Amino acid sequence: MDNSYNLKDVLRYTDIVEEQALVYRNIDDFILNGRTISFNQKEIVSFASCSYLGLELDPRLKTLAAEMAIRYGTAFPTSRSYYKLQILEELELLLEKMFEKPCIHTTSTSLGHIAALPVLIGKNDAIIYDHQVHNSVRNAFMICKGAGTYTEALRHNRMDLLEEKVVRLQTKYNNVWFLGDGIYSMMGDAVEAEELYRLMNKYKKFRVYLDDAHGIGWCGKNGKGYVLDKIEMHPQMVMAASLGKGFGSFGGVLVCPDAETKRLFRKLGSTLIFSTPNMPAVLGASIASARIHISNEINKLQAELKSKVDLFISEVSKYGLLKTLRIDKTDSPIFFFGVGKPETGIRSLDLIVEKGFYPSLAMHPAMPVNNTGIRVTITRTHKNEEIVQFVKAVNDSITQALVENGLSADSVVRHFDKLLGIKGATDNVDETVPENVHQ
Repeated sequence: MDNSYNLKDVLRYTDIVEEQALVYRNIDDFILNGRTISFNQKEIVSFASCSYLGLELDPRLKTLAAEMAIRYGTAFPTSRSYYKLQILEELELLLEKMFEKPCIHTTSTSLGHIAALPVLIGKNDAIIYDHQVHNSVRNAFMICKGAGTYTEALRHNRMDLLEEKVVRLQTKYNNVWFLGDGIYSMMGDAVEAEELYRLMNKYKKFRVYLDDAHGIGWCGKNGKGYVLDKIEMHPQMVMAASLGKGFGSFGGVLVCPDAETKRLFRKLGSTLIFSTPNMPAVLGASIASARIHISNEINKLQAELKSKVDLFISEVSKYGLLKTLRIDKTDSPIFFFGVGKPETGIRSLDLIVEKGFYPSLAMHPAMPVNNTGIRVTITRTHKNEEIVQFVKAVNDSITQALVENGLSADSVVRHFDKLLGIKGATDNVDETVPENVHQ
């Protein structure tokens, strides 16, 4: 892949959308309600938020965050290796109730990956990574690669190809690691967790590291996420998750198969030793959210979100947009309308914003150049009438943009088949394996 071309291409398209005031914008300064933002005094309904349960504005999170800031200050800039606030241990105990496994809190999910992967994976191991794995995981395993670990990409979600790779690599390396997401952040599709569990049982050298950042909160008992809703924690597996997004706070968590793995991370994880721990206010908000997650209230919040997701899918089916919409059986609140060329995506977003709504533009380098799409995230705070109006706006806008660019929905679907790992897909598609920079 010609990186110089990619960088030039990225800058060209991002300059275009910035000039059209579609990205890199400051919203007007007013009290947020979780649903709407404002540009130049015009209120717009956002379908770009990853706060799926709307907890970032919950009074309990805000109150405890403020209390912890007043009590302990705005920062606690001392390595936890020396001493730490008791509320950090309180949070980890709550997370262990939530996930029902040993947990260690990290300043962010990205820093959690950097703490974990170089400890878990040695230079005599091999890494197989899904080519749509989150960029934060990619950044972390590049440290391993720099130390000599062999790495190999896997076409997205092709579990049949994964087993072939495991069989081949286990004869050469101490362990074979698979790195992927629980819920993939661009399209909202899911890893085949049950198949990974089968492979771990079958191959003793096979190890799995999953980032379920977008699965937490809205799914699973106690909101413990998509992965652990589908399978139990396997002894050959580690999971990372975000305390932002559906959790409503900030930071990350490493969910460990046993206490010894947690001890290794705590004692040897570089960013757990040398990076500043999270701010007291963040710890306070996380504690408040964890208390909600381990209560029965989480079931009500999940059900409310599911009703919004179901409404969205129902409305989309009325317009025939299922052709370009990535829908599977995950109940994920993330959706993706493929539109193909960047120009089509930019025009689609422009038209949608004109109608009073703001979804995300999923464009290179987050996606291959000709696999641009409109990414939609549904939250519990959306009103039903907003969802109905939004779907119509998306239908009208994408339809118009496709016509203007000489494309059809069928042609777009064919172009996405191979990217999505669909067997038997035509070869007449973009073969680029993206260097993802997903949210």
